[in-house]
Amino acid sequence: MRTPKIEALYRLIKWWNIENPTKYISKLELDLSSIDHNSWLSGFAEADGNYYLKWDKSKKSKSVISRPINIIYYFRLSQRQYFKRKVDPDIIVSNKIFMGKIAKYLKTELININRTRVSWTEKGYLIKTDRVESKNKLFSYFDNYPLFGYKYFACSNLKNIHHLILTSEYKTEYGKLKFEEYSNLMKYDSMKHNWSHLNKFYDI
Repeated sequence: MRTPKIEALYRLIKWWNIENPTKYISKLELDLSSIDHNSWLSGFAEADGNYYLKWDKSKKSKSVISRPINIIYYFRLSQRQYFKRKVDPDIIVSNKIFMGKIAKYLKTELININRTRVSWTEKGYLIKTDRVESKNKLFSYFDNYPLFGYKYFACSNLKNIHHLILTSEYKTEYGKLKFEEYSNLMKYDSMKHNWSHLNKFYDI
């Protein structure tokens, strides 16, 4: 584990060792290795990450298929500022260190969230791959450590869109069709998707 939530795991291990003294479990230290050392970020993205895509259709296009313009797309990951427990006010640990490490690895900034809601204030940290180099880094990581849940479809098709944009192929007739296809496939549909990618599941 890489986050302050290891405290919860330690509590579980402590309980287990008391209840099962002959099957003792040792506590491992917090994982401080580089992000690309293992598949941890993939699991974290499966749980808390999401993928965003928005565009407009050009009204100047003479083609039947409009060219996508003003394209905005990125991977987004957020966490509240602190890990804490209501039953134990002494436990309050910042999530800034590990979120900052992810942001640095993805070559982007760690954004502070401080939004006033109707009855509460949202405080957290946000990571967005809103730069080309950040997107390249993200997709390269997932090439090595793929996602395997339903977010796999959003990620893999957003990567295809990223390639269309980098090569300017999305401006061609073929590219417009592929852009539409990939954008439609980002949202999971049991009639369109299968889970054959699970055959490539890596050893943990």
